[in-house]
Amino acid sequence: MRHDGRPAGYYSLVKLLVRAVLAMMLAVPSPALASEAPGRAQEALQMARQAVRQYYEAQAAKGDAAAARWLGDHEHGAASLSWYRKAAEQGDAEAQGELAWRYDRGEDAPRDEAAALAWARRGAAAGDETAIEVLAERYRDGRGVPADLGRALDLYARLETDPDEEAIPALREAGLAGGKPVAPTFALLLQRLQADAAAGAARANWALYTFHREEFGIPDGGALAALPYLRRAAESRDPQAMTALGGWYAAGGAGLASADPHAALAWFREAALTGYSPAIGTLVGAYETGSLAARDPAKAMEWLRRGAMAGDPEAQVALAERLGTGTYPGGPPGVYAMDAEEALLLVNKASRAGNAHAMFLQGLYNLDGTPFARNPALAAEWLQKAANAGHEGAMVALAEMLEAGRGVKADQAKAFALYRDAGMLLRQGRAYRDGRGVTANAHLALDCFLAEFDRQHPTASEAMVWLGRMFEQGRGVGQDAALGLALYEESHSLAGAWLRAQYEDRLPGATLQSRLAAYRAVADELGGPPPALPADPAAALAWFRKAAQEYLDRFEDGTL
Repeated sequence: MRHDGRPAGYYSLVKLLVRAVLAMMLAVPSPALASEAPGRAQEALQMARQAVRQYYEAQAAKGDAAAARWLGDHEHGAASLSWYRKAAEQGDAEAQGELAWRYDRGEDAPRDEAAALAWARRGAAAGDETAIEVLAERYRDGRGVPADLGRALDLYARLETDPDEEAIPALREAGLAGGKPVAPTFALLLQRLQADAAAGAARANWALYTFHREEFGIPDGGALAALPYLRRAAESRDPQAMTALGGWYAAGGAGLASADPHAALAWFREAALTGYSPAIGTLVGAYETGSLAARDPAKAMEWLRRGAMAGDPEAQVALAERLGTGTYPGGPPGVYAMDAEEALLLVNKASRAGNAHAMFLQGLYNLDGTPFARNPALAAEWLQKAANAGHEGAMVALAEMLEAGRGVKADQAKAFALYRDAGMLLRQGRAYRDGRGVTANAHLALDCFLAEFDRQHPTASEAMVWLGRMFEQGRGVGQDAALGLALYEESHSLAGAWLRAQYEDRLPGATLQSRLAAYRAVADELGGPPPALPADPAAALAWFRKAAQEYLDRFEDGTL
């Protein structure tokens, strides 16, 4: 025993686990796409997909509208339309919105104005955003209904803001005065905006830029038609327009001969001088990474301090993160001098201003005990506030607390809801597999794992491991250890490697030496100095088994 009471070899095991985690965080080869996964792995993926499809077909036959919609999502052409219609007729709002969109656009369906309007009305009444958008467009353009700007604005107000779409916010700004429409129809609003834009009104030019760029009520719009409006708005010193024009110069093309980093930087700087937060953030990133000019962290810090002192919560949080870590996101260590006290003051200011990321950081500080004393209950309060503001990291952190009962009363159902809202498919799949906060359902677990694999996120490798576990354990699919092993192999992941070693360890004819060789192969994959193993082979095997199980337990719990 060591002087701290831990057994000999414990710290070597911890180092091996740390090396495993670091190796997983570094460049791990991505799994092949489903169409490229070789041999048995491809067979396993196909079998899993077929099992999920058969499950949904059986559910749809029982009148499950959500199952019919799922089948519509996974079919094409007439078959897809048929499933959507079945779901929509059973009252599924998302299917109603999908039908409205398809009949309106003529996508995978014949264009049908009457059907589009009917389904849009039904879906909008049920709260589906796709249906609401289709109906809003019709009131905007006067298609199938009398043109009515006020009705269109009311419908657009029900949509969640999409940061990639600027036309709807521009319409709200330009189309309302004192809470009332400034014109009876969108066509008359356009006439008014054209006159104001010609007279040099920056925000009128901005609105027309967004409408043309997104072809929002302007079918013959597009990037080339939009650019002149953007130039006029930027030349009128509108900070949003100056930032957007800087982005055009940074990217090049679409009406510009080529990228012009110097012009881009100049426009970002002009917008930042007005205190416009997105411009400050872009300028800081440019100086930190050298994307538009020579790297200059001192200038980046100068701009961050300027924004923070002006009371910009985004700049305050960004400055706090750099003072707390000594670097910028993705940067090398030691770029900036660290100052934990100032970082904490900045986070406090930003969180009081309602900044979601600052509230998330407050939660982590109280959870980890740095720089405060640990206070899990207060951490949960901050994380809940950030989650309510839509911060996905806070949703996940709070869900983990609720799962473990750490600082809060354990609540698996709330944890599952947070994982769902954050889009954490692997955590949802695990919950369906094990019945954590939701009724256990192996087929829904398979569906989540397959969906994560298909997204081809960095976690796609993990998805293959989870699918391998389902085959090895016979959950939702016929038990087939060989197919599970093929998925572990194809995942190119450390979890898969440990599971392969455990599989070889359990083979009936395995010897002590073959078992040790299987585990040693995993340790060799991690690189670095070999772990300090007990001299006795049996003790070494026990050590490897413990290391593998601890790693896999962390993998299962999502605590790597």
